[in-house]
Amino acid sequence: MSFHLKPAVLKANKVLLHVGGQTFLARRDGWACDTVVGYEIVVASGKIVIATANSHSDLWLALKGGSNNFGIVTHFYLSTYPQKDMLGGVVTFNYTKSTLDAHAAAFSNFMAAENFDEKAMMGILITYVNGVSAVTDSLFYLDPIASPAVYEPFISMPGQVANKLAVTDVGTVVNNFGSFTPPSLNR
Repeated sequence: MSFHLKPAVLKANKVLLHVGGQTFLARRDGWACDTVVGYEIVVASGKIVIATANSHSDLWLALKGGSNNFGIVTHFYLSTYPQKDMLGGVVTFNYTKSTLDAHAAAFSNFMAAENFDEKAMMGILITYVNGVSAVTDSLFYLDPIASPAVYEPFISMPGQVANKLAVTDVGTVVNNFGSFTPPSLNR
C-alpha cells in the first residue's frame, strides 16, 4: 500500500496544524491527531508498515494517542479541509476584575451546549507584557462573518483597548495571530 499526497495538501496542513494540534477546525473536525489517516512506521522487527483504519488498525489506533513505544514513525498522512476566508484575530481588554468577571460569564455562555457553534474557536489569554496586564480573546470563525453572534458578548464588552479581528485568508489569520506574540518570547 502506498500513499501519495499532493504538495498543495501538505502545504495546507502546515497552516492548519499551527498551535500544536489544536486548530481553527477543532470544534468541527477534532484536533490534528484526529485527522491522521495513516502512519508509516518502522516496527521493532525492522519491518516498515503502513498503519491505517483498514490495515494494522490496532497499531493505527494506538499511535493516535498512545505512546511512542510502538516503533519509529517515518511519515504520517493527514486529512485536509478546504478553507476559504474566515474571521480571525485578537481583541484585547484592560485587565480589571470587572473584565475578568465579564469574560467568565461570556465564556460560560459560549461553552453552554445550547450555544455550541462548530465554526467558532476561541481562547482567553491573560497576558503580562512590558509591565502591562491585559485580557486577550483569540477569536476564530470559519465563515467570513465580521461579527458572528456567538462572539457578541466578547466584542461588545467594555474596556476594549485593541481589536485586530479581520475577515481574511487562513495564512493571513495565522501570520496576524503570530505577530501578537511579543518579540521577547522564544518561539
